[in-house]
Amino acid sequence: AVVSTQSTGVSGRDSVYAIGDCARIDGMPLAMLAQVANQQGKYLGKSLNSGQDIPFRYFNRGAMAQLGTFDAVVDMPGGQISGLSAFITWRLAYLTLSVSIANKMLIPMYWFKSYWFGRDISKF
Repeated sequence: AVVSTQSTGVSGRDSVYAIGDCARIDGMPLAMLAQVANQQGKYLGKSLNSGQDIPFRYFNRGAMAQLGTFDAVVDMPGGQISGLSAFITWRLAYLTLSVSIANKMLIPMYWFKSYWFGRDISKF
């Protein structure tokens, strides 16, 4: 891992930054998760655009896992939920974090297809 400072700059290098799985911030052990890299990317963009050198702070938004058809678990800073309500929360979060309008329309269609016709496990 590349050792970086609290402001994601690579130690000993000017104008070189490391974020995500390849970076290790001194004194701040962070998990190799997409939400860490996402927050670091947003932080670095704002930091470079504003010219300010404010230390990066990570906010744990929680973890979610789908366990099967209509079953999931959600662990958030506000508490834990499971079952159908966690499944709906997981699906809504997944749709909300999708970037493009096309994906927001295609994803529910894929879910519908998988539910009614099963997953396609064929390989070419």
